[in-house]
Amino acid sequence: MIFKEGWLDKFDTITIYFIFSWATIIPFLVYFDPHRNKSETGIFYYLTFLMTVLGIYVIYRKATEKKLIKISSSFNQEENRKLINEYCIKEHFEKHRDSKNIIIYNEDADFNINPNYKTSYIFILDNNIVLFTILKERFKVNLPTLTKHLMVKSELKKLLKNKFGYS
Repeated sequence: MIFKEGWLDKFDTITIYFIFSWATIIPFLVYFDPHRNKSETGIFYYLTFLMTVLGIYVIYRKATEKKLIKISSSFNQEENRKLINEYCIKEHFEKHRDSKNIIIYNEDADFNINPNYKTSYIFILDNNIVLFTILKERFKVNLPTLTKHLMVKSELKKLLKNKFGYS
């Protein structure tokens, strides 16, 4: 998905890449420190490994957060629209826009401190194909969704393949 980004969005992306690049590199520096006691392998070293994996995953998700996820459906565009609207209403999302082939729903962000922070669910309908992405809208350090896109993808696949609609 391509749209014009403001300078704050670009700065935010660079900041996340910088912070999580260091979160990925520092565990290697600690592990390969020539002055560390190699007989100690406590939980700290396992946590540094997990920190590296998390840092790499956050960088990957930030780089691909605007990539649309494609789901093939056994229904036409109007039936897909109906099923997606029912799903979003069931999940208590707030409808932002519903035009010919684009549906946008918003949800208050997790751990919401500011009412302007939203998570947007963007659906693009094209015959029997549904494309979607999930974007978070925050003021500072706008982290990508780490797992929510996987859960929504799984639920939408079931929903759009199910002969009887949403169960």
